[in-house]
Amino acid sequence: MKDLTALIIFIIAISIAFLTIYGGDSFSKLSSLRKSYDMQKAETDKVKSRVLELRREINGLQNDDRILEKVARNELGMARHGEVIYMFENYVEQE
Repeated sequence: MKDLTALIIFIIAISIAFLTIYGGDSFSKLSSLRKSYDMQKAETDKVKSRVLELRREINGLQNDDRILEKVARNELGMARHGEVIYMFENYVEQE
């Protein structure tokens, strides 16, 4: 009788261990969450890098008049007073 009780307890323990490891909210979910975490961390690192880049750009625009003038000319098409800007379209002759 003791052998049967020990066998039943052993089977129950193995079943509990199996369900704990491979059950619905267990090892597979942990693995999935780790992958998700790694992906989110990589995305966060990209965003942090972009934020630093934008902060440097803002700092340059606030503190360096040459950078501000370059942006005004290139991105906004602005010119100095009395300055004339000529714009040419790229013309490619086709044969």
